[in-house]
Amino acid sequence: MARSPLWDAVAQGHTAALTALLAAGADVNTRDAEGRTLLMHAAAGGRRWRRTPTGGHGICQPYVYLEVVEILLAAGGDVTAQDAQGKTALGYARDAGHPAVVARLQAAGALA
Repeated sequence: MARSPLWDAVAQGHTAALTALLAAGADVNTRDAEGRTLLMHAAAGGRRWRRTPTGGHGICQPYVYLEVVEILLAAGGDVTAQDAQGKTALGYARDAGHPAVVARLQAAGALA
């Protein structure tokens, strides 16, 4: 996948950058080469680690992608979109074992 600030914001959980990019007109339903949307990537992300600078040193702290999913949904992320294999964001969240994301996607209208 070609990296862009939008994809990086989703991948790294940078909610402020993501919000700003979407407010500036970035396409919330953009797709990668396999047809996956930002919402699919966020739904699959679950728990990751990122480096946070503290006093010149980086420490790793966990964070969850539920907030990223919320931002994407609020911006019009399509919960019914399918990738090239027919998989949806709900399928990615289920496969990754993220019940809170599954519940949020279902509340937004994602179907089994």
